[in-house]
Amino acid sequence: RGRFVPQEFDSPAAGLRYKVLTLPTSMTLETPTGSEDLTSEVMYSVRGVVPRGTKLKLGLIPVRSEFGTRTANAITKPDDKFWEVSDAEGLRAYAAKQWPHFPIDKLVSEAELERFAADRGGYFPRPQHPASAVWKPPPCQVAADGEAVA
Repeated sequence: RGRFVPQEFDSPAAGLRYKVLTLPTSMTLETPTGSEDLTSEVMYSVRGVVPRGTKLKLGLIPVRSEFGTRTANAITKPDDKFWEVSDAEGLRAYAAKQWPHFPIDKLVSEAELERFAADRGGYFPRPQHPASAVWKPPPCQVAADGEAVA
């Protein structure tokens, strides 16, 4: 094995699957205490409430409001029931049980529901790095990787 071949490492995140839902930047939700505005610059975690099985969380990533959209990430084990959902109707049923307090079918378009449901998502890889890589902070204009100069 050469010096420039990346070394892989074990990680609890390696092999987990993820999927990304596109949401509007500003949203208002009805809560037991009244309407609540969700600010785009704040991270939120929407926790699942199903009585049995995995309680899946949606992580809403903060973004500046001028971007117009934000994302909610679902991260699960590869064999989670979430991956059996493949159409908007199935997603509505799953979301109604998992997140009844976060009505995604009222927050996003039908087209986004269909896209999200049909998306097969991605997998987190095992962490890796080449053993001989070097990083120099600016103002360095030459990077050395073993005997190679770029």
